[in-house]
Amino acid sequence: MAHKTHHRPASRSVGVEDLVPLSSAEKHIKVGRGSKLLPALGIDFGTKFVGIALAASPLAQPLTIAANNDYLLSYICALIDDYQVHTVVIGISENKTAALTKIFAHRLAATVTARIEFVDETLSTQVVKAKLAAAGRRLKPDERVDHYAAAELLQDWLDEQEAL
Repeated sequence: MAHKTHHRPASRSVGVEDLVPLSSAEKHIKVGRGSKLLPALGIDFGTKFVGIALAASPLAQPLTIAANNDYLLSYICALIDDYQVHTVVIGISENKTAALTKIFAHRLAATVTARIEFVDETLSTQVVKAKLAAAGRRLKPDERVDHYAAAELLQDWLDEQEAL
C-alpha cells in the first residue's frame, strides 16, 4: 500500500515583515469535535532546541528534542509523514522567540497539509520543571526538558478540545 504524503509545494519565504501579531483568538484556536484532530504533534519552539511531543490518543507523550538548525523543517515534515499527523500544535511565547516561531509556523504551513494550531506556552517549561520537582525528579544542570514542555502544551490543547 502506498504511503500518502502530506507535503505541498513550498511557497515563497516568509519574513518578519509578513507577520502580524496573534490576536487572543488566534493564540488558542478552538476546533470542533467533528474534525479529525489526531494524531497531533506538539512543538515547543526554541532558538537552539525544539521540543516535540505526540498524541495518537487523548494523552500527549514527549517524543524528542531536535536541534533548531537548517534540517529542522525537514525533520518535522518527516515526523508528520511518519506519524500521519493531522494537527500540529505550536506553542507561542513572547518577544523575539514569538516572531521566530511564527516564521517557522508559516514555513511549516506552506509545506504540509496538517492543520496548524497555536497555544500560549509562555510558562510551559517552568510548569514542567515544577511538576518534575514535585515528583522528586532532580534535573541535571544541562538536562533539557523541551520535549516535556511540548507534551505539556499539547496536553493542555487536547484537554481543551475535550471540553468543547
